[in-house]
Amino acid sequence: MNKRLIALESPDFFLAELDRIAAEEGDEVYVLSHQGRHDGRDRVLRIDARADHEGALREITDRVGRPDAVLTTQEMFLTQAAALADAFGVSRDPLASVAASRDKARMKDAWLAAGVRTPQGRFYGTAADLDSADRFAYPVIAKPSMGFASCGVRKVDSAAELTEHLRKIFLVNSTVVAKERLRGAGFLVEEYVEGPEFSIDTIWYDGEPLCDAILSKGTATGPYFPDRLYYLDPRLPEETARKIEDLSHRAVRALGIGHGATHTEIRFRGDEPFVLETTNRPGAGGLFYTLFKSALGIDFHRLYYLAAVCDSADELAERAGTWKPYDLRPDTYPFWYNMPHQGHGVLKEIRGLAELTARPEIDLCLCYKQPGAVLYPEGLDADYFCSLLGTYRDAEGAPPIEEFITGYDTALEVIF
Repeated sequence: MNKRLIALESPDFFLAELDRIAAEEGDEVYVLSHQGRHDGRDRVLRIDARADHEGALREITDRVGRPDAVLTTQEMFLTQAAALADAFGVSRDPLASVAASRDKARMKDAWLAAGVRTPQGRFYGTAADLDSADRFAYPVIAKPSMGFASCGVRKVDSAAELTEHLRKIFLVNSTVVAKERLRGAGFLVEEYVEGPEFSIDTIWYDGEPLCDAILSKGTATGPYFPDRLYYLDPRLPEETARKIEDLSHRAVRALGIGHGATHTEIRFRGDEPFVLETTNRPGAGGLFYTLFKSALGIDFHRLYYLAAVCDSADELAERAGTWKPYDLRPDTYPFWYNMPHQGHGVLKEIRGLAELTARPEIDLCLCYKQPGAVLYPEGLDADYFCSLLGTYRDAEGAPPIEEFITGYDTALEVIF
């Protein structure tokens, strides 16, 4: 088809899928990245789009011409990808909608205005903006308004804990968030919804969902809420799934997003679902799509790709074909697990990776960190350390998956 796609700062495992699809479709994928880890690729544009937007535009124009699409799997590059796409006239969603998907305060205002059920909350620009008259019904959730990967999200039980945690949020905003050059970063204080949590990944085209996949997150109670365990639950009630789909679709549409990928998080209080957050990118940087393909038989990578490059719904339908998801076995739980690490500092060595990878239930062990990298304390880590994809089988007498999975927590020894 001779389409040209720009992938901005996307991980190697996702680029491999884009390369596969481009080869099948007769297209070309170019990587735009300031990092030096793409030496084996022919089509690499080395520039930092966050630091030099105009330079990135010139580089793309000189090397590619006018691309057909610009995408990223990384939340911290969403606004840059949208700005580049807009400059070339190939953006699918308004820049304001993408910006709203990076600003939890704006999305909450949009949801409340549209009647989309979400926890009540209030935005503050700085800790000094907290009014001494403010009286919160503790526990509450405090989180950076422009954070991601649950970095800086904490359940706090008192005013003293809130004051202490705001120092960490300030650190997140002044380091990780500041790199994106967004304005108006602050923090949210919102009511805590205690109950089971789920995520739903959706591929959209022209305001319509092409496919959905729901992952259970369990009933984590904090105090921190890192993106840790997600699994496909073969026993998820149909009524619960419909509520998740309906609320997530209304939340995404309320922000004006109608194309590409969304990843939405929802919690239940009793029978009532509350949307917590959404964002305009694949879950887990795209690694959830690998899980969906192997467990459900739906090629989310390909649908995401086609939604980005196709010029019409008819073209997408012709190129995508049809698909039908697999039925999960009732005792099978395909999962993604974000490994925690003990301690923090400059990484010297990781021991136990080979043994972990060799476990029979593990399909993929992907360690993102190498010696020399910095690992941050719990609650401040916006990067993944090590991800596992696997399949847990609920045999008679076996512990529930939430209990079984904690056995991985001591599988790796990290030397600082």
